[in-house]
Amino acid sequence: MPESPGCSGGGVPSNRRTSRAPGRSSMNRRVLLVSNLDASFVSLDREILAEIGDVRHLIYRGRRQLPQLALQIARADLIMCWFVLGYATTSVLLGRALRKPVVLIPGGWDVRLIPEIGYGAMTTQSRIRKTRYALRRADLVLAISSDIAAAARSWEDRQVEVLHLGVDTRRFQPGGSRDGSILTVAGANNEIDSQRKGLSGFVKVAHLFPRRTFVHVGHLAPPVRQSLGKICPPNVLFAGRLNDCELLDRFQRASVYYQVSAHEGFGLAIAEAMACGCTPVVSDRGAIPEVVGQSGYYAEYSDLESIYEAVRMALDRPTGDAARKRIVDQFQIARRRERLLGYVEHLLSQS
Repeated sequence: MPESPGCSGGGVPSNRRTSRAPGRSSMNRRVLLVSNLDASFVSLDREILAEIGDVRHLIYRGRRQLPQLALQIARADLIMCWFVLGYATTSVLLGRALRKPVVLIPGGWDVRLIPEIGYGAMTTQSRIRKTRYALRRADLVLAISSDIAAAARSWEDRQVEVLHLGVDTRRFQPGGSRDGSILTVAGANNEIDSQRKGLSGFVKVAHLFPRRTFVHVGHLAPPVRQSLGKICPPNVLFAGRLNDCELLDRFQRASVYYQVSAHEGFGLAIAEAMACGCTPVVSDRGAIPEVVGQSGYYAEYSDLESIYEAVRMALDRPTGDAARKRIVDQFQIARRRERLLGYVEHLLSQS
């Protein structure tokens, strides 16, 4: 198996400063990155931003951090908020008052309301009003998919740029032989999450392929695990949470990656699996077709017969090479890096 770069762990700690890497800009600009979690895609943006300045990443947990948020905004030259939530509205308010450029990155759930699947933050008039203000007054809105851009524009008619998430295809690459397994990566804190991620379909279709191993990766709340266990055949493995290296190993060993979900704002795990040469079996919901294109097999959400047929085709006629080529051609992290830095440097030059 080829060596996989980036598998040694580590990374930049949250709520700490990331110093500017040498060689890009002679100006030591200060960038505040605000999010409500420390996901891998947020960490990648933090590393990219460190090329042009000192980055402070504030993980916002609630209103008790408002003084800290205000202080960091006052000290920053530019503010970037991942997800258009309450802290983004505050950042736009203070940023405008202090004449600091503010960039918003809607991630999907934050600008959505899909009640039939229990998805979206836009559930109250107060939330809608605050989000619309933030979207309207931000200097730049960067959506991670055309699907999310359309959702953002449905609340506020303004220009929204599409800047897809990126995949490090040097790290996420094929390695070794396939074991014929079908893999899905999805966390579920409740039954609504489980239904939206299509986990019952994943477990049910496993009954129809008794000689194949179906692997679920991700945290499942105990009630969800118990519910799935009642319909689960012996060829389903619940692997739980994995570290980065263990997950990469699963991507490289699996033959099929499964994501027949009710909605995805982008589907980063799909893209990472494709980069590793997995054949995707997916729904046509949300941004999934943007990522997969014609390089995989589509199934109707919650339709077991359709899911079975798509999995069967993926096993019989794998498209892993085409799937990886699509990610290499269209979703390289280098593409996000260049465009993100271009947007930020332009805003800094105008401030």
